Amino acid sequence: EEIFKKLIDLSGRKVPLEWHQKRRAIRFGKNLALIGRWGQNGIRRYLPYLYLIGPILKGQDRYGFSYGIEMEARRNLSDAEKGKKLLSNDRSKEIFSMVMQGKANLSWEHFHKNMYSSPQYGKYLKWSPSSVVINGGVFTGAEIPLFTSHNPKKIYHIDPLGDVELNDYTRKFIRSNHFKTEHIFAKEFLSDKDDEKVFFSKGSQASVNPEGEHSVNGISLKRFYRKYGISKASIHKYDLEGAEALIFNELIEIMQNERSQLALSIYHRPNEYTEFPLALMENLTDYSFYIEHYSYEKHETILYCIPKEIERQ
Repeated sequence: EEIFKKLIDLSGRKVPLEWHQKRRAIRFGKNLALIGRWGQNGIRRYLPYLYLIGPILKGQDRYGFSYGIEMEARRNLSDAEKGKKLLSNDRSKEIFSMVMQGKANLSWEHFHKNMYSSPQYGKYLKWSPSSVVINGGVFTGAEIPLFTSHNPKKIYHIDPLGDVELNDYTRKFIRSNHFKTEHIFAKEFLSDKDDEKVFFSKGSQASVNPEGEHSVNGISLKRFYRKYGISKASIHKYDLEGAEALIFNELIEIMQNERSQLALSIYHRPNEYTEFPLALMENLTDYSFYIEHYSYEKHETILYCIPKEIERQ
């Protein structure tokens, strides 16, 4: 907490710091370059963080699409403004502006203020005992206890690594007799074409990468429904480490028919911040759209899409 406050002061109000405080701020800046998964997109993805170390101390840091080498060429602030206007509440609009154009200290302050509020996926989604959930992207399964606590009927957990990376807490939660939820772990790689090889990098979790050293046959979302006997899902959550685009068109079609809810990661590629929200806003009728951000950096930005008839229930 002390470091966060000092960084906010340092980048926003430029108050003088003692040397040991500056040294901690520099160490924090260096750690930003190490956070995440180096293998996912290579060092190019993390150059923006290296760029930040100096400007942090001068109060010149920028956050979101306003800094960095790969982002500057692809940012489209006119699309961002269009998407912002279509969001359904002021909180979402403020968060979207912060992610797209705000200074880094605004993100740190947002993270600090919301650290003990609703957890990731804790807002907006509506649950019932009959809910059927598609949980795309598992890794340690940090979201599974929260999902299970709502006692949905079934959760399909989809990940090419299956359940091997689940943390102990999640495993114990799944085995608990307090909940009736049925958990189905599907060792599959969601893709846009059935049986076509998808290449990915396999570190602590699988990330789609055309030059990856591993490959697996992909499965489309519609075929996944057929294979596992799913007639209708109530809630979709996808954090696929860059593979979201592969299922995007099918997902829109399925949601149009199901009137299902969605929590979608929109931060793995720079274009996703604007392209994913706009496409969903243009194709899903009578939906509400919300943005939440759960990190002190540019990651963990989630778009929620909720049918208005479900909100009225």
